[in-house]
Amino acid sequence: MKNCFIMLDAQFLERFDQIIFDLDDTLIYEKDYLFAAYLNIAETFGNCKEEVINMYSYLRNNFVLGNRSRLFNDLINEFGLPNSHLNIMIQLLRSVKINGGLQITVEGKQILQILKRKKREYSIITNGNPIQQANKINQIQWGEYPRPSLVVYANEFEPKPSPKSFYMVQCNKGGKALYIGDSEVDKDFANNAGMGFYQINSCMK
Repeated sequence: MKNCFIMLDAQFLERFDQIIFDLDDTLIYEKDYLFAAYLNIAETFGNCKEEVINMYSYLRNNFVLGNRSRLFNDLINEFGLPNSHLNIMIQLLRSVKINGGLQITVEGKQILQILKRKKREYSIITNGNPIQQANKINQIQWGEYPRPSLVVYANEFEPKPSPKSFYMVQCNKGGKALYIGDSEVDKDFANNAGMGFYQINSCMK
């Protein structure tokens, strides 16, 4: 059994003037978005049901193995597709529509519930292509949970762990900040920006 972190509580959050979230695997499960995009890509370029299944399995399996940097190039080589398909794949990745939308993570809901009860605002700072990240945010099923007051796309400034994107939030909000994320990059980002850091609970993914 994995070791789990203690859940954030309202008393802990009161120590900070502003709360900032990462997006992928913090507020949403990134694979829910990517796997929907992979299926869309497989259905677009597969010539038959079997090939669609094989392409989708190839993309999913290589994602799980951590082979993400040249995933679409590798797919093109593996299945003998024209190189011109690469740009279409990227467009599909950035514009895919998720059936039923994207669900908030278990712990994300718990933290947002506290913020709702305390009537507190929060922001998001996320790495990644801004168009793709905005597409994710637009499809989150917020339901009863509050939406962010500000979203900052770090790549428009300098990707995390550079603190440059934080200055956009700081000049709007000010005060002591807490960053909630899931990775070493997020932890380094918080340290570089002089923020507190909370590691989202991997046991709840």
